[in-house]
Amino acid sequence: MNQQPLEILRETYCTPPSAAIQPFVEYFQKTFGDELAAVVFYGSRLDDQLAGATSFFDFYLVCDDYERFFSRRRDRWLARALPPNIYYLELPGAAGPAPACKYCVISLADLQESVSERARDLYHLGRFSKRLAVVWARGERESDAVLDVCLQAMRTLAPHALNKMNERFSLRELILQVLALSYEGEVRLEKTAEKAQALFAAAEPFYRRLWPLLLAECAPARPELRLELPAADAPENYRQNRSLLIRAGADMTTAKLIARSRRRARARWPKNIVLVDNWLDILLAKVERTYGVKLDLTPTERRWVLILGWRHYFRLRREGKIR
Repeated sequence: MNQQPLEILRETYCTPPSAAIQPFVEYFQKTFGDELAAVVFYGSRLDDQLAGATSFFDFYLVCDDYERFFSRRRDRWLARALPPNIYYLELPGAAGPAPACKYCVISLADLQESVSERARDLYHLGRFSKRLAVVWARGERESDAVLDVCLQAMRTLAPHALNKMNERFSLRELILQVLALSYEGEVRLEKTAEKAQALFAAAEPFYRRLWPLLLAECAPARPELRLELPAADAPENYRQNRSLLIRAGADMTTAKLIARSRRRARARWPKNIVLVDNWLDILLAKVERTYGVKLDLTPTERRWVLILGWRHYFRLRREGKIR
């Protein structure tokens, strides 16, 4: 297989941690030691223009084995149910407001499975098909394993993005669809189209360099799509000639994946409530950051939010702010 996409990812993704995230990386190394295989930095803090005042630093910690990584039986058990495990961390010993982050833990084996063609939802396909940074790895083998995961996520997602394209489409339209797919598979607060456009603008040269290579791979690999690569005089214009039967089947395949992803996203909520200490504050900050809506919950509502908080949820749904 063409090695150029992997080289592009090595060049773009493998960056040393910045001063802002170095304390987090050091904390992860000290806390988890040799059981930590890689630290991946992703999310809005990856680009200054995407970050808001309430944005968290987001990390993925990739491990070899849950049994050795987690000291608590509860965490080991939950890690096997709808990975990843998600945690909130405030760094100890900092002067002033403690630097905070959200970090996810997943084994390399689970991560590889979740971006393969057997992927059961869009959760990791969406996250690892977007630009990110491998800010620390135990060695070159672990670093390349994470990069392979990223490439596989893009290759798995590409046919689903193509399924949602018209017969004629541009490279930009295809990339925007790839970036939007993960949001379609979750109950999200973000305005999907605007979020995808912001992600594309933040790393447009990278996406334009990488995706023509991935589309060139799709043409022989998926002959039923009848994807026509662009001509020299129109290098960003693509065409796919699909019969109505093939198009209907492809649309149904992607629609089923999106629907299953949304069901599994809701199934993750109880687990996240158990693991993330201040999940409610994170959610309220996200609502305020995305829509400028500040929800003031009473002490009683905070205590019984899963019972009394539904009125806020349904109001946001009526206003079209939650899908």
